[in-house]
Amino acid sequence: MAKGAGRNLLLKKASAVVAGVRMLSLKFDATPIDVTDADSDGLITYLAGEAASKQLTIEVSGLQDDNVFRALILTPGQDMLITDLTFSDPSRGAVSDVLSGNFFMTNYTQNGNHDGAVEFSATFTSSGTWSFA
Repeated sequence: MAKGAGRNLLLKKASAVVAGVRMLSLKFDATPIDVTDADSDGLITYLAGEAASKQLTIEVSGLQDDNVFRALILTPGQDMLITDLTFSDPSRGAVSDVLSGNFFMTNYTQNGNHDGAVEFSATFTSSGTWSFA
């Protein structure tokens, strides 16, 4: 299995890097379709191969050395649905992990010491389809 360093993860908007990511976690949720009926002998039965809904949640934390990402999300009137967002690991070369789609940012936190880089964390939830390659 190929390995990669977390320090190489990037957050991009429309192919432009907006932040370096130190930590990225993925969570996939699917809601099954309950088809339990009298023939199920009291056991819950789910419809095979289908889900009522699917959701991908991505949590990131990292550093900002400019205000590109901050400006993107703190613009007055921004509805937090960020289109054409990509999470990538360019260090993986030909087998690069790239996750892209439209995501709603459900939270954003920023902090920084007077003598250090500005740190941030954010959570994104999928809106529509996404792709992974």
